[in-house]
Amino acid sequence: MACASAHAAEPVALSGENLKQMVPGSAIAIDTPLNSVVPIRFTADGLMTGEAGSLASYLGAERDRGRWWIAGDQLCLKWFRWFDAKERCMVLHREGNRVQWAEGSGESGTATITEAPKTVVASAPALTARSHASGPSLSRDGVTPQNRSQFSRTLMSGSRSHLDANPHVAPTRRAQRSSWSPPAPPSGRRWPASRPRPR
Repeated sequence: MACASAHAAEPVALSGENLKQMVPGSAIAIDTPLNSVVPIRFTADGLMTGEAGSLASYLGAERDRGRWWIAGDQLCLKWFRWFDAKERCMVLHREGNRVQWAEGSGESGTATITEAPKTVVASAPALTARSHASGPSLSRDGVTPQNRSQFSRTLMSGSRSHLDANPHVAPTRRAQRSSWSPPAPPSGRRWPASRPRPR
């Protein structure tokens, strides 16, 4: 009975699937040789933040950020400043809230899980039936709001060729503009060259 209890208390190696469930949204405190801890928080988007505390002079910064990811059955970390910004991968063994970590280089240590991840089911925003079926809204002159903005920029630049070629412009507007012609001068007279013709 005692042997069975001792066997059950041994740390369990964490697989890649275990790490995917344990790491995102969690926070841990890594034990240091100075009897202090370095708190680290992992976010679900692959980022992490840490506070060096009394090890700030050794690590080079009081706080740092970095990225984490899972490669096989290993947890990999890469800080932006700490540890010379080098990639570090480690295997983890867990017993309750206590974690043992070991790198391929031979370095090892312990940590405590201070905050467990919170399971959140994210849902993508759904399109309503109205927005999906109705398509872009048209004003009374047959121009969409997006095209109206583009038409305004075209008019400001003095170019009308885009309006004539655009299928969203109401036909009556094109017809009115294309059918305009200046009025004839009075009988026996000509319009002065320097005087603009009335519109």
